[in-house]
Order: sequence, then structure tokens, then C-alpha cells
Amino acid sequence: QEGKKIKDVSIGTNFTAVEDAHDSIERSDGVKDASNRVGSVDLKATLWEKYRFEGEVARSWDDEDTASSLGGLRKTGSALRLKLDGKVSKKLKGNVGYEWVGANFRTLAGSAISDRAMVRTRADYQWNRRWKADMRYNINMDRMDDSPQNKRTIANTPGLGLQWMPDDKI
Repeated sequence: QEGKKIKDVSIGTNFTAVEDAHDSIERSDGVKDASNRVGSVDLKATLWEKYRFEGEVARSWDDEDTASSLGGLRKTGSALRLKLDGKVSKKLKGNVGYEWVGANFRTLAGSAISDRAMVRTRADYQWNRRWKADMRYNINMDRMDDSPQNKRTIANTPGLGLQWMPDDKI
């Protein structure tokens, strides 16, 4: 239906459980048994027919040294991911994303890196079929609020690109 504000909505959940025993690897010196669980809820939606929103919130439960007579230590952590892609006009499109992973978030089977936050932006403009430009600005930082580290590192990365595609008659 034309003019809908929100469409193509999907909501999902994920749950992963990993048990890792130190005797399952050849060189296990210093390696402790671990039990890790990650649960998440994600949402995707199209907004005003021009924008695509994606979001995910996750929680991890991590038990280190499960073979220990002390019963191990449980850590819990959280993570958040948001992204918005959009086509503002025929010539201009862009996206912005935010990702935050707490210091105690851990996944043995996933790719999230603990104790950091990232903001990513990008805009693409196409003048005609032969000329394009893009602008990017990314911010990465570590040492979140519950971090054991004592000094925050912030990296600002701007970028600018110009692309020319020659005529196929050359």
C-alpha cells in the first residue's frame, strides 16, 4: 500500500550456547573450561519506503573455569547495534550505524569485540553514470563504563572518495 510509514517489519530472537573444555585442545596450558550463552532480539523495518532500520540488543552469560572446585565466576554483559540506511534522492544515499559492546560481553561463537563503541556514517552521491563521490566518518572508542582498563582510546577516521568510470568507447 502506497504511503505506509512502516512496512516489512520482522522481529527475531537468537540464542547460542557454547561449552568449551580445556582438554578439547592440544595445548591447554593456562586455558580454563568455559560456558557461554548469548541471547538477542533483533528488529528490521522499512520506514517511509526510503529507509531501512536494523537493530539488535544482546545479553551474554559467561561462566569461566567451570571445572574449578570454586564453581567459577559468572560475568554478564550487554551489546547494542543500530543501523539506518536511506535513499534521500535518486542521487544521494547514506547510512549511519552505532554499535556498543560492554566490557563484560563475551561470545565464544560470535564476532563481537568486547569493550568498545563505534559510530559509522557514509554518504554516496552520484552526479551521473560516470562520476560518484562518497564521504565517510567513523569514530571508534574503547574503555566503556564497566571496563577494567583505565584509559580510553578514541579514533576518528574521516574519508572522502571520488570515482570516475571512463566511457566504454576509450
